[in-house]
Amino acid sequence: MFGELRSKAIYIKFGYSSFDVKRYLSLGPSKTYLLNDIDGYKISFLSSNSGTYEYLYLMNGDKKVIKLSEFYHKNFKELKQEVISQNVNDLGFERFNYLKEFKEIFQSNSTNH
Repeated sequence: MFGELRSKAIYIKFGYSSFDVKRYLSLGPSKTYLLNDIDGYKISFLSSNSGTYEYLYLMNGDKKVIKLSEFYHKNFKELKQEVISQNVNDLGFERFNYLKEFKEIFQSNSTNH
């Protein structure tokens, strides 16, 4: 639960050359990232009992800087189509891996910046 709140239940606001992120249901402190620091994005799909949800990972090298989720973000499709895909390189598909997601909860070099 802690990992979900920190890495996926986030508030994100895009600007011209940067974006601000607040974690923990937007209750955490704000952190600014420059679009120049983002190498691209990868997508993944997670299936559950309630459906299949798309995930989008903003990448810096091989690190997932930000995780956006169709499950958590009601404006996910607009963010992807109108902001991210027009400003960030598409790096393709990454197969969803529960073990990898679990490990990333505890790594300080992934979405825990």
